[in-house]
Amino acid sequence: MLAPTRPLDARAAAHTHAHTRTPAPRRFGAAYGCSGRLHARAFNLMTKYFCGHDAVCNDVCSPAALAKARQVLADEYQLVGLVDQLDDTLRLLERAAPAWFGGLHASYTIMKARGHEKMRQGKAPSTPPLQPRTERILRLWNAQDHALFKDVKAKFERARACLA
Repeated sequence: MLAPTRPLDARAAAHTHAHTRTPAPRRFGAAYGCSGRLHARAFNLMTKYFCGHDAVCNDVCSPAALAKARQVLADEYQLVGLVDQLDDTLRLLERAAPAWFGGLHASYTIMKARGHEKMRQGKAPSTPPLQPRTERILRLWNAQDHALFKDVKAKFERARACLA
């Protein structure tokens, strides 16, 4: 037998509503990344990629995840490249695997020259520099990736020294 329903009084309605609504947003800089962990999965993606699927990698903000990513980078990757150093990255690829990448740098140089002609004609849009506050927040949110990138850059620099 069903119990008769009764209308909710104002306090019960307010109590029910308070538990079903979304929480108020936190301050912009403190609610995300490793500092606030609210949306930590959206950040430190490079650390997550190199760390893999071990249990320690579930929390990309942990020192263990960073250590695992560093270990994988050192042990499993013979060569790393940097987009902002694309010319040297392509030269390194040619030297490391000439059967696959032979002539890559020359092809890129031709494409780049053609692209620059088109960019001058069309006046490609420029990206404005980051505001200092934005850069600080991104570094905070992606602290693990920032630390890992230092290792990537050092590995790249060691490989680039072999080009000379």
